[in-house]
Amino acid sequence: MARLWRPLRDRALTVVPALLIAVSGCTGELGGPTEELAQGPSGLLPPAVGGNPKTGPGPGPGPGLPVVTIPPPLPPADCNPQAGFFVAPSTVRRLSIEQYNRAALDVLGDTSSPANTFPAAARTAGFDNQTDAQQVQREHVERWESAAQGLARRAAASGDLTLGCGGEPLDTCVQNRLPTLASRLFRRPLTPTEVERYVNFYSQQRQTESPEVALELTLAGLLMSPNFLFVIERGVPTGSNGLFRLNGYEVASRLALMLWDQPPTEPLLAAATAGELETPEGIAARARTMLADPRATHVVQDFHGQWIGLHETDKLALPEATKDAAKAEIEWFLRDWYETGTARVQDLFLSRRAWVDAELAQLYGVAAPAQPGPVELPAQHRAGLLTRVMFLGTHSIPPSRGSFVLDKLLCAPLPPLDVMPPSAQVAEGSTTREFFEQNAKNPCASGCHGLVDPVGFTFENYDRLGVWRDDE
Repeated sequence: MARLWRPLRDRALTVVPALLIAVSGCTGELGGPTEELAQGPSGLLPPAVGGNPKTGPGPGPGPGLPVVTIPPPLPPADCNPQAGFFVAPSTVRRLSIEQYNRAALDVLGDTSSPANTFPAAARTAGFDNQTDAQQVQREHVERWESAAQGLARRAAASGDLTLGCGGEPLDTCVQNRLPTLASRLFRRPLTPTEVERYVNFYSQQRQTESPEVALELTLAGLLMSPNFLFVIERGVPTGSNGLFRLNGYEVASRLALMLWDQPPTEPLLAAATAGELETPEGIAARARTMLADPRATHVVQDFHGQWIGLHETDKLALPEATKDAAKAEIEWFLRDWYETGTARVQDLFLSRRAWVDAELAQLYGVAAPAQPGPVELPAQHRAGLLTRVMFLGTHSIPPSRGSFVLDKLLCAPLPPLDVMPPSAQVAEGSTTREFFEQNAKNPCASGCHGLVDPVGFTFENYDRLGVWRDDE
């Protein structure tokens, strides 16, 4: 498996290695920087980014920067149980708001985005899809029921189109086509018992209701089923130490939900039926095809947006319009990187392409375009996501910037951050660096700040708004 930082030939290969570990189990290497990024005089960032170490105590790193020890790369992953590889349990998790909306659109043709009324997902480590934070509250059940009733009512009103009856009488169409629609919602074929249950339920309702009302009640039952609302993986026993492997339909669900945020398409379910998702090679081939599809763009964009903190615009000390522009720039950057660029990991941290309006252009120190549009940022000042206003403004002080790099970029363990030390007593007019250097001398603060501040100081050429400065 190629190393994470190796220049990749296409966008699919940037994600497939991690995908194979997630959905099939494989032997691979997770890891660390390689010689490709170390070559050349500039390294990961141009020399000017982070200041000139020869300038002394100004905003740049300066002499005597403490050495930060970064943990070594993880060893190759070996999925052989005898090798001591830990196989995590498969937990029941509910569909995300986006996944529910896309299921309604893809399966029922409903464009109302009913899940937008659901309670907002709790965030853990910046992400809104952590299973451990997905407690189900009374409000979830109430909103699910309301959404199911609305979806079922609208779908039943156009039952011929919903089921694809093609003029066939609705009663006959339900008997013939309801199992296919239900399999799309459940993301797997129904068992004979399930088919009998739902078809019989429809027939029972028909004794007193019209075909449309009977279909509405049946669809509402499908939409309130745990098999639709939750991702449930039962697996297939391997006969080894109580381990289970995902069956083809469960792999198809992981692929579709992870790469497209929607239920598996009929061709993907057909691939599962044909056994094409039983091997790592088959999964990789399908994943590459899906990643090349435009439906993958918004997922890649959303993942990196949550990682970089696009939901934290309230931390920006900027006018609302400029906050929106800073967020829109990162959204454009990610879309441009994935759709029209090389989609290489290092380009996230090296690209100087940006989308700016007049206000952002002023913050970046470039000429404002006549209309908001793409520009190339100065090579001596900017390189990739971590030098953009959105990141620098939401991480406006050295400890915050250093913590992000260590935690979310390098995965380095950080000490607990639940103790707030007394503020440092420093002379009026001190620089940001001088303040935090003095603060780090406090025994209560040195354990944490001694680790994160030196990394954060490399960004001191940027003020709290993300504007470049040579001096403070």
